[in-house]
Amino acid sequence: MKEKLQLLITLQEEDLGLARVRARKKELPEKIEELTKSIQLLEQQVSESLKKYEDVQKRQREKEESLKRGQELLKKAKDRLFEVKTNKEYQAVLKEIDTIELKNSELEDQIILGLDQMDQFKAEYTQTRKSYEEHFLQLDTEQRQLSEELASLDSELLAGQDNLQAIRRDIPDDLLRRYDMIKAINNGLAVVTAWKEVCGGCHMHIPPKLYNDIQKLEELMFCPNCNRIIYWLNKDEQ
Repeated sequence: MKEKLQLLITLQEEDLGLARVRARKKELPEKIEELTKSIQLLEQQVSESLKKYEDVQKRQREKEESLKRGQELLKKAKDRLFEVKTNKEYQAVLKEIDTIELKNSELEDQIILGLDQMDQFKAEYTQTRKSYEEHFLQLDTEQRQLSEELASLDSELLAGQDNLQAIRRDIPDDLLRRYDMIKAINNGLAVVTAWKEVCGGCHMHIPPKLYNDIQKLEELMFCPNCNRIIYWLNKDEQ
């Protein structure tokens, strides 16, 4: 009886081990996908921050070019003051000069503000890039480790299935059918320990006489509450 019980215990451990491998095999792609999205989000943040910085640089260059053209127009307008022949023409050129100077002044103010914006967006981009570099290596390393683990799970699963079949071949058919039936109705757990008159599966109290019989190991015993195969384990010694 002890040999049969040990086979059942080993079978249960192998079943649980395979269940953990299958659960991990299902879980890992989700974790890898989460890491991929985290990396993509970091890359997007860097790209958006860089674009903001490049856009403000572009606007700044455009304003500087406009100011340069305005200064050239102003010089030409002032030069024309010496060419006009009538007072009306003179007043018209003065008005044109005032308009150009006002526009140039506005551009200069905008350029000064733009310099502050450039400094701000450059600092934001630098900080975003630094954060990306700090987190990317960690996320990428973790992603590669999970991918390697996922690749190894197939061989681990195959080896576990071979071990499981080898164990099942050593167990009598009637006992194996009972084990499978109990496992099917108890969430994959058919063999559990008993300790201090408590079932390790359903955590319900075991009658004293049954608990004593379990310790004698003369026959397979079953929990009166959950019907799992139950065996005594001295957890103090364990």
